[in-house]
Amino acid sequence: MRRLRMTFVVLLAFTVAACTSSKHAANPTAPSQTGSSSIAQSPAASTAQSPAAQTATSTGGTGAASVLNVTRDGPTEPIFAPVMATDDTFALMYLIYDPLVGLAPNQSTIEPRLAASWTVSPDAKTYTFNLRQGVKWQDGQPFTAADVAFTATFAAHYPGAFQGRAQNWKEIAGAADIANTDKPLSGISAVGDYTVKITLAQPDSSFLRYLVDAPNVILPQHLLATETDKTIASSSFVTHPIGTGPYRLTQYVPNQYVQFTANADYWGGAPKTKTLIWKILSSSQIASQLQTGGLDVAFGLQEADRTTLSGVKGLNLGDALSAGMVGLFVRTAAPALSDPRVRQAMYYGIDRQALVTGVMKSEAGLLWNPPGLNFDSLNKYPYDPNQAKSLLAAAGWKSSTTLRLVYWSGAQQAQQVLPIIQQELGKIGMKVTLVPLTEDDWNDMVTNPARVNQWDLDYEFGGTYGLGPQFSAVQYNVCNGPVGETGWKNCTVSGLFAKAGSTTDSATQSAAYAQIAQAINQAPDAIYLWQPKVLSATAAGVSGVTVYPFDRYSFLKAAEWSKQ
Repeated sequence: MRRLRMTFVVLLAFTVAACTSSKHAANPTAPSQTGSSSIAQSPAASTAQSPAAQTATSTGGTGAASVLNVTRDGPTEPIFAPVMATDDTFALMYLIYDPLVGLAPNQSTIEPRLAASWTVSPDAKTYTFNLRQGVKWQDGQPFTAADVAFTATFAAHYPGAFQGRAQNWKEIAGAADIANTDKPLSGISAVGDYTVKITLAQPDSSFLRYLVDAPNVILPQHLLATETDKTIASSSFVTHPIGTGPYRLTQYVPNQYVQFTANADYWGGAPKTKTLIWKILSSSQIASQLQTGGLDVAFGLQEADRTTLSGVKGLNLGDALSAGMVGLFVRTAAPALSDPRVRQAMYYGIDRQALVTGVMKSEAGLLWNPPGLNFDSLNKYPYDPNQAKSLLAAAGWKSSTTLRLVYWSGAQQAQQVLPIIQQELGKIGMKVTLVPLTEDDWNDMVTNPARVNQWDLDYEFGGTYGLGPQFSAVQYNVCNGPVGETGWKNCTVSGLFAKAGSTTDSATQSAAYAQIAQAINQAPDAIYLWQPKVLSATAAGVSGVTVYPFDRYSFLKAAEWSKQ
């Protein structure tokens, strides 16, 4: 199972300030890139103004800002190659590159991007994309269907090159057969310069939706045709990326900022802001700079800063339910926890609404299933200690049993929430020992098969379940093969996921997802507590910023951001 928390990628060591000796050196210095190819490694290497100095001269002749300072709270991994994209680098990818399709803020409507239009066969197996014409790479070379075919084929040849979140080109027919070879990918074909036909190995009605994600952005064949999984990480492309996106990477000062300059030839029209400065800041620095005017836009802010920031004049705060969740994963293979009635009792025994109201100050949504499958028709498990006790008695619960609840000691709200949960479960006769761990030890504890018997409950947070019902498949589409962390395995549910994926008929999909949700709700493998809200901030006068629940997607609209 994919872990819910962030996966930290080992950062590349940037060993050059201006890559002029690489085999790709000629391309980044094409006329349309003049003056933008050098990336500073350190303050000493930089000749550009600092972000603070640039902010002081941020008014352009049109009245729009020439500089906009942005950030998001969370691990900032200054990686600029899509093959290394993680959830935390999605935003950077969307500034430089384009996927075939985009996503509306409702997170369900697919929008045109490099593909102007598309058709999908009724069995959700064949996808035909009609590409935009006249699109150019940031070095002036034309974008064509050959680039799309190359991107998918590169991914099939070198699946090991993708160090962050997995890409979805692997679903294409023939991809599994050509790994680590130079054979063509049978399931994709360029029909002329501006049409691409893709046939999947298995039907998947969610394929379009997944193509929005940053690991699936389109790569330039003319720059990467000779690269492999062994060379891509050390190529000049990593430090001098070339995309079709709205911004070009022009400077990177480690631990300080990344500078992006507007792509005047962008197919969607020149971005409304000339320069974006991504500031690399700690949580406390972000809060401070929002108060002093050092930041114009910030995403994924700490909930603890809401009170302070709400009193800042000229600062607008925004909320959206996140794609993630907070909850307790249950090791269902443990004999004491294998009976679904025991897990139901835990739901009834924890006053989740009181936690949302008290700890979260009502800045969260109550859960009784994974986000995306949290339907009103399901059992919402209202707080009912007596019902919890009855279920435990029916399941033959032994009062001498002690459960070990492991958690990362640095997790937000853990120190507040877990003692309350421990106390409430104790009131219904379930003894719980809290086991704080370092982040590394916590990760190892719940993913290492050799340690599977060392824990019973796991305090989890994050994930992307809220992006749609199909995103729960990562945990619940299990029939044959190894089970995930909680031990969930249900072949009926797996069959329903396959049914939803094999049709474009929305009614059939909805019915399948409703049955999946019911099955999870009746035999839970996790006690879903709440879905946090995502806090964002924009300075007065900033316009065009649309905050997505999965805040990284907000950067799909970065070309529209401006400041008066």
